[in-house]
Amino acid sequence: MEKPYFSIIIPARTITPQIVNNLLPAIASQSFDRFEVYSILDKMGSTDNKLKKKYPWLHIIEAKKNKRPGIKRDLCVEKSKGNILVFIDDDVTLSKNWLKNAHRILETKKSIVALGGPGILPPNVNYWEQIIDAMLTTWLGSGQYTYRFKKQQARYVDDYPSMNLMIRKDIFLQAGGFDNGYWPGEDSKLLEKITKKSGGYVYYHPDVLVYHHRRNTLYEHLQQYKNYGKTRGLFAAQGDANSKHLIYRIPSVFLIYCFVGIIIFFLVPSMLNMAILPLLVYGGILSYIFLKTSISTESIAIGLGTVLIIPITHITYGLWYMIGYTKKIMKIFNL
Repeated sequence: MEKPYFSIIIPARTITPQIVNNLLPAIASQSFDRFEVYSILDKMGSTDNKLKKKYPWLHIIEAKKNKRPGIKRDLCVEKSKGNILVFIDDDVTLSKNWLKNAHRILETKKSIVALGGPGILPPNVNYWEQIIDAMLTTWLGSGQYTYRFKKQQARYVDDYPSMNLMIRKDIFLQAGGFDNGYWPGEDSKLLEKITKKSGGYVYYHPDVLVYHHRRNTLYEHLQQYKNYGKTRGLFAAQGDANSKHLIYRIPSVFLIYCFVGIIIFFLVPSMLNMAILPLLVYGGILSYIFLKTSISTESIAIGLGTVLIIPITHITYGLWYMIGYTKKIMKIFNL
C-alpha cells in the first residue's frame, strides 16, 4: 500500500452529525487519494467502529484526559505516516480538489513550510452565522485578514489558524509541536516557532479552500473574540512577531478613545467637536457597510445585524487584548 502523502487530523469532542454527514463524505470524495485521517475524541462512541469499517483510511483515537485541541493534535502526529500534516476543525466541509490543489502547491513551492486556505461560509446557515460572516469579510471587521474568510490573492503570511492549515511534518517536529500551555492561540505560537527556526514561509492560497461554519449565536461569537483578544494581547507582550501587528491593537485604541471622549464631554465641552470626529468617520464606514451588506445579501436584517455586531466585537476584543497584555506586563514586574 502506498504511503499517505497527507495525514489529516481532526480534534473533536464526539463524532457529530456534521462529521458523519458532511466532513467524512467530503474527504472520501477528494480527487487526491493518498491520505489518512485521524479523528481524536474526548470519548469513543458506539458508532465509531462502523465508521472505521466504512472508511478504511479513518483512525479514531480516544484522548482520555488530554482534552485541549493542541494536545490532541500532537497525539495524532505521533501516529501519523504522512509527510504533510493537515489540521482542520470538525465543523468544516471540503471542496473536492482541496488536497489535489494543496499537493500541487506544496510540490511546486518547496520553500514553504506551511500552507493555508480560506474558510468560506457554507450555504444554508442561520441568521447569526450570516451576520458574523458579513462582519469577518469586511475590512472594518477583520482588517487585513479578510483573506482567511473569502478567496483572495495568494500571498505569504506569518500566521494562520488551524481550521485549514497544512505543515510539513519534519518542520513541525523540529519546532516541538503545539505550545499547549495556551488555548486558543496554540496554532499562532506554533507558527511563530516554525518561521523563526526554519526561516521558511507560510503560504496562503485561495485554491486550498474549505467551507467553515461561524459561531451561531452572538454570545458564542463574543466569547470567541474575548479569548482571541486575551491571548493575542498576551502574545504581543511576550514579544511574538506575528502578534505585534498594529491591526491587533486598533480595537484597544478605539476603546481608549471612546473612554477619553466621554471624559472630554464632561470636562472640556469645547473640545467635543474635535474629539467626536473619528467617531463620525467610524459611523460613516458602518453606514457604507450597512448599505453594501444589505444589497449583497438582499437582507436589511443582515445589514443591520452586521453594523451592530462590529462595534460590539471591537469593544470586546479591545478590552480583553488590554487585559491579556497587562497581565503579562504585571507578571514581568512581579506586580
